[in-house]
Order: sequence, then structure tokens, then C-alpha cells
Amino acid sequence: MPDTSQMLTTLAQGLSTPVRAPILHTPDEYGMAYEEISFPSLDGTPLEAWWIPREGSDKLVIVNHPMPMNRYG
Repeated sequence: MPDTSQMLTTLAQGLSTPVRAPILHTPDEYGMAYEEISFPSLDGTPLEAWWIPREGSDKLVIVNHPMPMNRYG
């Protein structure tokens, strides 16, 4: 039986480095125009996103997802 420390380490690694879910669909499949964009975070990690413009709007909405998910869901 593994010791408690080993089990906690394995659990922490699994929670902090989840498998990336595939992006199965894109906004154009729902009739929305979009652009793939990317910019670096403060630590240099690239943040990838979809820019979905709305004609006549000057608003911006930023939506984040839980770690095991992606921008599609």
C-alpha cells in the first residue's frame, strides 16, 4: 500500500496538470465569425482564445473555464 505522502503527491499532480480536452467545435459551426488569438501571460504561458466580435458593440466579455475543460466546453 502506498504511503500517504506518495498518494497526496500523485493526487496533487493529477489536479494541477490535467489532460487537455480536445476542441471539438468552433464558433463558425454556430454561424459566428471568430478569430483565433493568443497572447502571453505574465509568466510567459501562451493564453489562447477566440475573439468573437459583435457588430455595433464596444463591450468585451472575458470568460475562463475550469482546468479540465477548454474554450468550447
